[in-house]
Amino acid sequence: MAPKTDNFRRGDSEGDIIPLNPLTNQKYFTTSLLLLHAQQNSTVKTRDMYRRCATKKEAHSDSIWTVAWGPSTHIISGAVDGTVKRWAHTEGTTAENEEVKSPETITHSSSFEGHQLGVISATLHPGGNLMATTCVDCRIRMYDMQDCSLIREIDAGAVESWTGSFSGLKPHIATGSQSGAVNVFSHETGEKITSMDTTGDFVMSVAYSPDGQYIAAGCNGGMVSVFDSESNAQIMKHTTSHTMPVRSVAFSKDGLLLLTASDDKHVNIYDPRQSQVVASLAGHSSWVLSVAMSPDGKRFATGSADNKIKIWDLGLRRCVHTFDDHADQVWSVAYNETGTRLVSGGDDGSINIFQLEV
Repeated sequence: MAPKTDNFRRGDSEGDIIPLNPLTNQKYFTTSLLLLHAQQNSTVKTRDMYRRCATKKEAHSDSIWTVAWGPSTHIISGAVDGTVKRWAHTEGTTAENEEVKSPETITHSSSFEGHQLGVISATLHPGGNLMATTCVDCRIRMYDMQDCSLIREIDAGAVESWTGSFSGLKPHIATGSQSGAVNVFSHETGEKITSMDTTGDFVMSVAYSPDGQYIAAGCNGGMVSVFDSESNAQIMKHTTSHTMPVRSVAFSKDGLLLLTASDDKHVNIYDPRQSQVVASLAGHSSWVLSVAMSPDGKRFATGSADNKIKIWDLGLRRCVHTFDDHADQVWSVAYNETGTRLVSGGDDGSINIFQLEV
């Protein structure tokens, strides 16, 4: 028989039910203890699934603005100090009793030379053999991922290349600009292919959909736009769903949803085809600076000026874990190819790697 509700109250955790008088409700008190014990075991298990497993302190001499996870075990980081580095990541091993036999490591392996000022973004081609960087010096640089050699340098013009994103459909790279346009260049020739006007202000973030069909743009004033990459038509334009700069945008794996991270402390989820806001998620206590989608499309990660990283369940629309291992704001987060690890970089100059539940 179910206990009477007037003999119970809500506990400190959501969903907990605790008897008001355990002496007269011994049966229910015992049940509550068993439930509490199961919940504690579940919490311990969850903490084991999510943990920081490697750190490289002072990876750069200044703020790390961008990180990317390349093919195999390579990590890319770019910083305000004008350096772009490649790191080799080695996963640790454990014995059957879960005792750590060897720790995970991050080792500097090589650098990508040629940057004169702070590096804004480093983005990898879907094929994995090409990397592009954007820089405060207004140049886009293409590098060979095998030997880190500079292939091509594109002079985009004054503040005409903020962040960049490769197309998986054509040999194109899109960049945001101070003028409010999304500029598209050929990464093979350096030629400017086209320019799409958001009718907004400074485009701070851009992203191609996985199939290359759409380009999303986030603006300094909070505007979010989506363009058809073939026709250049603006298929979505939201001017009020964010109230502050949109610093990062990312599509879901199937391209049906768009995620945006904003200084208004919210992460918005859009359906570009219907031009609708599906959800607006809050949880960070300061600017949300970066967002990244997991390879399986089920979860996404955010980095914030509150020094925290959050892992979110896309289907449930809720945060499932929070990391607080950075000493300053987190500018960039990126998943590895399997979704088992997340790398982050921020103002503390450190690179952190986290183990994730899959």
